[in-house]
Amino acid sequence: MLVSQNRSNSLAHSVYLRIKAMIHNRELAPGERLIERNLAEALEVSRVPVREALLMLRKEGLVFDKPDAGLCVIEVCKNEHDKFLEVLNALDALVMRRVFDNRSPELLAVLQENLIKTRDFIEKQRYTEAYDMCVEFHKLIRNATCSPYLVQLCEQTEFLMTWHLPKEVVVEENFETHQRIYDALADGKRDEFYAVFIEHNEIMAETFGEAAVGASA
Repeated sequence: MLVSQNRSNSLAHSVYLRIKAMIHNRELAPGERLIERNLAEALEVSRVPVREALLMLRKEGLVFDKPDAGLCVIEVCKNEHDKFLEVLNALDALVMRRVFDNRSPELLAVLQENLIKTRDFIEKQRYTEAYDMCVEFHKLIRNATCSPYLVQLCEQTEFLMTWHLPKEVVVEENFETHQRIYDALADGKRDEFYAVFIEHNEIMAETFGEAAVGASA
């Protein structure tokens, strides 16, 4: 019985990841109605794991109940974007303090390696790989807080803010500032590290906000 339940949970999680990727890649468009039967057929599974996966996505905020339509993919709007930004700024204030205090040669080494790979991918216009490296940079920084719960909250909030953006936009806005964040951290300049981090959020907020307005127009 326990084995059967574990398999069911594993399948539901797999379906959740696949639908989440479909939303991220815009195979499922903002506002699109999510029909269990259609998703089950497309993913070649029964409707039960699809139903469980949609509940997980609903808890994350990626799908919502729309009157007279049922579950739909989240629609980007300026109001929601501003709420996510407010939460992310509060979380990153904690991140900045903890990361600076926990900086180490090991952390600097992996951040530098990340930046080298990101630059290489950008030069080759391989934006998907460059985007993945930018996401990894954020994760490396936040992991240095030694707080898995804080990392999870940041990642979920940031994903809700950025999933709708073209990858090249995220990459171009992130890379230069990531380099400056690394330099300030490596040089042990706390005030500069904080300032660049805040500036980074402000730049990204403007970019995300413009995209949110455009998407909801």
